[in-house]
Amino acid sequence: NPQSTTMLLHTVGSFGSYTFFLIGAFTYPKLMKKSTYWKTAKTPTLLFTYVTILFGAWVFAFPNIPALGQRIVFLFYFLWIVYTAIKLYFSKN
Repeated sequence: NPQSTTMLLHTVGSFGSYTFFLIGAFTYPKLMKKSTYWKTAKTPTLLFTYVTILFGAWVFAFPNIPALGQRIVFLFYFLWIVYTAIKLYFSKN
């Protein structure tokens, strides 16, 4: 039910979360290029981010199966998080 309170709150939360993810995902590479350790993370994280944007448009190309695009977006969203977390964990600083 698109008009339900739960659906509206879910939509607001999803878009809010994704908006702040995009801000962070495009801000961090500017900081990453200042460190030799983090330079190697710049390309993969930007790639993950661009793929989330690409598959975010899935619903317009394939309106009959929008959930598949959403799952792919979440896959790369979480890959971004896991990749940066692993890099942070193995950082020597």
